[in-house]
Amino acid sequence: MMNFNTFNNEYQIGQKCLIIAEIGQNHQGQMETALQMIKVAKECGADCVKFQKSNINEKFTQNALQRPYQSPNAFGATYGEHKAFLEFSIEQFKELQSFAHSINVLFTASAMDEKSYHELRSLNVPFIKIGSGDNNNWIMLENLTKDDKMPLVISTGMQDFKSVQKIGEIFKTRKNIAVLHCISSYPTQANDVYLRFIEVYQRLFPNHVIGYSGHESTPIVISLGAVALGAKIIERHFTLDKKLKGSDHSCSLEPSELSNLVHLIRILETKELKSNDTESIIELIKIVILEADLPHLLKDLDLLKLALVDVSPDDKKLFDCELNCFNKLRKTLVYASNIPAGSVINRTDFEIKVHTEHGNVATEEMSSLIGKKLVKDRACFSGSAANGMKTPGDDDDADELLLRPSAFLASLGFVNPSITSECLGGAAIAFNFVFL
Repeated sequence: MMNFNTFNNEYQIGQKCLIIAEIGQNHQGQMETALQMIKVAKECGADCVKFQKSNINEKFTQNALQRPYQSPNAFGATYGEHKAFLEFSIEQFKELQSFAHSINVLFTASAMDEKSYHELRSLNVPFIKIGSGDNNNWIMLENLTKDDKMPLVISTGMQDFKSVQKIGEIFKTRKNIAVLHCISSYPTQANDVYLRFIEVYQRLFPNHVIGYSGHESTPIVISLGAVALGAKIIERHFTLDKKLKGSDHSCSLEPSELSNLVHLIRILETKELKSNDTESIIELIKIVILEADLPHLLKDLDLLKLALVDVSPDDKKLFDCELNCFNKLRKTLVYASNIPAGSVINRTDFEIKVHTEHGNVATEEMSSLIGKKLVKDRACFSGSAANGMKTPGDDDDADELLLRPSAFLASLGFVNPSITSECLGGAAIAFNFVFL
């Protein structure tokens, strides 16, 4: 079970699936559109509407913000201008929250950086989402352990099983945490969904709520499969029109689809699944579809079968379909200030931000860098490549130390273990709300 306080009562997750309409930034920077989307999501039966909150200078380095952004979905000439156009102020968030409360729908957002987390905290939202782009932001996650009152929902896209275990270790003393299975691919094809990681997480986190954050191109049936497996949170992106400008619209549910999904989930919750084998799940969902008089969805049951392939914990990794999101949004270690050669690195010398250049060590390797001595000066917010460091006490003419890069980055070619030249800059990270 998971409990949190809402604007008018206490909400308990466990018996009834919490259905989140992820508005994100599909409002295209327009308050009028955002207000309309809240209203329509409520009419469709969603329990909660969720936005995205970021302070772009906290989330990105200037290198990332200043890069040209040439895309049909761009709202600015640079990536920074694009993101600034889509971002609402905290005062605008208060207005959106007030409207959501007036029509009796939960309101919250994903915190894309630590400052945004505290801003959302000040609004007394019922919970805060930590997206896949921040699920390896170890500095932020460990800082959040100090706030044991705010429920968290954490997505697990772009992570291997070892990193998911680390998230569990960080929050092992916390109650009111939820973990969402997620594949960070927009849209996600059925054979890339791997719904049975929900069962893996149920075994790994037996005392926490497990859910599913989906981006699949098959709008409804695969999400029903997640509920059949026991997901108690379903988060789906929501749009008024899939054809609108913006990269998330194509993997979002339109109003009729969201309404049908809510209706089907509520019927499914009244049924009993006798076995969790694939054929039993498909047969049960077929019954639910026919009871809801939505026979056109039957054609998607073959895709659900692809999504229900068996998996083991070792199968959890950064998938090929996630690389586009990984390259664009994954965060990395950068230096928090100008640091002169000869300095011994400590934890406070790092921040974790979205950078743009590839070649430095991933956040998972932060502990390997601490205690090393810089051979060269490093500029604030430059990438923290491991070369250019040595162990204190080494001979002065020792070769520059290249620390072991994380295995998955090396396998992808993001880090070349033979490189010992100047820092190449930072690799990008991506972001997801989990109830544990």
